[in-house]
Amino acid sequence: MPLAADTRSAKPAPGDSAQAQVQKGLESLAKGQLKEAEQAFRTGLRSTPNLATALVGLAQVELQTGRAAEAEAHMRQAVAAAPRSAVVQRSYGRFLASRGQLKEAEVAFTRAISLTPSSPMAYKELSDLYLLAMKNPRRAVETCRQGITAAPGSAELRLALGTGLSVLGQWDEAEAAFQAAVRLAPGQAAPLHSLGQLYADRGQFDKALSALQSALKIQPDFIPARLSRGDIFMRTGDDANAIAEYQAALKTAPGLAEVQIRIGLVHQAKNRIPAAEQAFQAALRLDPNRAVAYNNLAYLAASRKANPDQALAWALKAVALEPQTAGYHDTLGWVYLARGEADAAIAALERAAALDPAQGETHYHLSIAYSLKGRNADARSALNRALTDKRPFAGIEDARRRAAKLNGR
Repeated sequence: MPLAADTRSAKPAPGDSAQAQVQKGLESLAKGQLKEAEQAFRTGLRSTPNLATALVGLAQVELQTGRAAEAEAHMRQAVAAAPRSAVVQRSYGRFLASRGQLKEAEVAFTRAISLTPSSPMAYKELSDLYLLAMKNPRRAVETCRQGITAAPGSAELRLALGTGLSVLGQWDEAEAAFQAAVRLAPGQAAPLHSLGQLYADRGQFDKALSALQSALKIQPDFIPARLSRGDIFMRTGDDANAIAEYQAALKTAPGLAEVQIRIGLVHQAKNRIPAAEQAFQAALRLDPNRAVAYNNLAYLAASRKANPDQALAWALKAVALEPQTAGYHDTLGWVYLARGEADAAIAALERAAALDPAQGETHYHLSIAYSLKGRNADARSALNRALTDKRPFAGIEDARRRAAKLNGR
């Protein structure tokens, strides 16, 4: 629930000690200095008890330190103190969205729009709510278009419009929206990054790399563009350039676990197992809660039947962190297979298949587990389902041989 940009940049009036404390609190909050931020906000509130900006800032600190009830109380107090402040309504909307109260957040953002109908920020945040939380890209696009009518010079709204149109598969309209954002904000890297991502999604890799390089010329430390270029090189099999881009990103952001995960994925795709494991372990040192790193370490260990106890611990950790991710249950089943625990493998793999019925590799793994228990009819059915997946997966040739044998061919 970050504060709005216009609140952060507001300067206190001369002699206004409460607002000066709010400004100090916001600066501390931006640096992650939560104790200092809380002290500043509370100091401001002692002289002006219903200062809405201080209440919102204090709520942000409380939310980040796990005091949700106190945060909600202070947010409600801020809304009561400044019911006609669009900034407060937007902050309240973000707070509600973070709590999963999506309809209430929608009301708050809509109220902010009614208070400042020519300001693009509330339209942008309402659009994000529709697109990211409510999974309603059509409403997101409608909201962006309404905002563009009210504020035609907003690059942010063009970016949001392009993102919504991309989700809807309206590629040409999305490209036009992103290009408009580039024209409206020629000194910003983000519009060029979004345009490059669109080209990459359409398989237009040369145009994508060019747009992303233009973004990096504007802002050499713009990590998203660097990662996107690395991703394109990885997709096209150019692992040397992929690694080079990711290493460049590491120089700018050495504490970013996501970069190490991507490096690990490049090495894993090329079967450089020790290098892949080293990168995934480096990612976990930076962020011990990255489920994908635990998952991939478990899969690599199980595939070569190494370190079975550690592999199981990694797989269980990944599932615990993201229990709705089918691939992590699949890996857990694969680990159990490597350990010879067929019943546990079947339970994990059936869970994976329930979460993602179209994934051929899971059904292939499930067929192996069924075969170990002598359940040949189930194994045959699982193999046939695996081979309906037209995407290649590890073990597909073995799946075909097993299916031919079980089907009597």
